[in-house]
Amino acid sequence: MFHANMRTRPESHMTTMTGKVMTVAGPVEPDQLGFTLMHEHLYLDLRKNHWPDPDSTATQLDAWFTPLQLSNLHLARHALPLVDNYLLSSEADAIAEVSDFARLGGGTLVDVTSRGLRRDVPAIARTAEAAGINIVLGSGWYQKLFHPEDMDDRTVESLTDEIVRDITVGIPGTGVRSGIIGEIGVNGDPITPNEVKNIRAAARASIATGAAISFHSPPLKDEKCTVLDMVEEEGTDLTRVILGHSDHMADDLPYMLSLLERGICIQFDTLGVVRTTETGRDHSVATAIPKMIEAGYADRILLSQDVCWKMHLKKYGGAGYTYIQETFLPYLQTLGVSESDIHRITVENPRRLLTLL
Repeated sequence: MFHANMRTRPESHMTTMTGKVMTVAGPVEPDQLGFTLMHEHLYLDLRKNHWPDPDSTATQLDAWFTPLQLSNLHLARHALPLVDNYLLSSEADAIAEVSDFARLGGGTLVDVTSRGLRRDVPAIARTAEAAGINIVLGSGWYQKLFHPEDMDDRTVESLTDEIVRDITVGIPGTGVRSGIIGEIGVNGDPITPNEVKNIRAAARASIATGAAISFHSPPLKDEKCTVLDMVEEEGTDLTRVILGHSDHMADDLPYMLSLLERGICIQFDTLGVVRTTETGRDHSVATAIPKMIEAGYADRILLSQDVCWKMHLKKYGGAGYTYIQETFLPYLQTLGVSESDIHRITVENPRRLLTLL
């Protein structure tokens, strides 16, 4: 049983993991990470979230089940559910795209593909080796649609134990350990009892392992605070909490500052992923970052791209895993963000959070 304000850890953690970063290839020294993307995916299946309406016509179904290619890419870009767009399963594609990231100076990629999303752990390990980078793998459960069938019957304690095992012993059948908790999915509106269990289990596992937590945060403002309140109630250090998918908050600096005052990190992690004209927020994020730095929060900012659809890959016309390096950081520099602050955001902050305490 885990209790608030009590750090209960397996002995093996104390002797082999504290002060290290756990990658799919094993523990490494924090100074070996380099430039880091904190929220990405290599292999996953999101098709449950994008299944065609049962009342669709035969013509629509035929289009939706056609493999993604140049001739129908325009449909995917307009947010129509081409089912193949939501499955990443090609090892050759993953290696090619991640190798491009490495070629431009990338050192570490955090794959926060949670349980239930058909993550391919052996393939992730092979991709890391082939591309010559570090990959840190997540643990926990994503949105409620992807919860296990017995989630209603699971307890916070059993969920906590599974996350702790992934980090301290290894993901069953793989020999690979997770190095971060997440992404922990919270749909909200309202937050369900199973989401509460997921949140509290993540918080307790963070206490037990010293790993940071990466949240797929709910869109409603009050529910973001509710998530943080629950984590804090468990006695978890909020400086180890990452509030992901924060791009939509970029135009609300006072609200972001109120969250940062609690100690968390704000992660802008859909950069370069323009799904529709309404969801492209990169300029807002870029202009918010200098203001956050001026307010004293350069050490609480994280960046990533959340590559999770085929059309995000360069092979299918997307920006791949290199948009931040090639496009976003140069733009930040034109807005006056210094090299030292860019280094802090892309190297030092990830290093601090990924180091197990």
